[in-house]
Amino acid sequence: TNKLKIQYSNVDKHLNIRLFCLADFVQNNMTDLLGQMNVANEWLKEQHGAFWVISKLKVHFDRCPVFCDELSSESFVSGCTKVRLNITHNFSDMACNRVFVAHQELCMMDVVTRKIRQLKSIIEDEHMISDEVSFSKFRWNVEEFTKVYSYIIMYDDIDSNGHVNNAKYLSFVANALGSEFFDNNRIIDMEIHYIN
Repeated sequence: TNKLKIQYSNVDKHLNIRLFCLADFVQNNMTDLLGQMNVANEWLKEQHGAFWVISKLKVHFDRCPVFCDELSSESFVSGCTKVRLNITHNFSDMACNRVFVAHQELCMMDVVTRKIRQLKSIIEDEHMISDEVSFSKFRWNVEEFTKVYSYIIMYDDIDSNGHVNNAKYLSFVANALGSEFFDNNRIIDMEIHYIN
């Protein structure tokens, strides 16, 4: 269980949590859990020549965290296949009411080939809890997309795996949606698929 307080730097102009900060909290919980399971990225790289990549993130808000909220969180493995590890993160207020839940899908990637690796020799059964969450199936047709935003990747966006950190993408999404969207809408459910 982790405890956190929503600080001023974590919120937007409405004092609601920034999407980037929410993803950052989830990612920190994931990192702690993988460390407790003895399969953290640095160990994986050193011992197995592999690292974790997040392929999907799904969030449901019971309510949006706001400035000064104090939250506790618990994280656990909620499913595992040959190549995918699912982690669930429950964030609750101090009265034990759930504020939001986040589900992640992770894959293990080979450092050299950059191809997906199987998990069987890494994850032990003792960490498995059967509470599998389903992610949406999206059909992508790039020709139907309209470009609304562009961004030049900077040094501060890159993580230790040489990838744009997954939390940064939520900052890109928020900027693409713009201020007017957040003035007039509240996100209840969101799902991100990191395609490539």
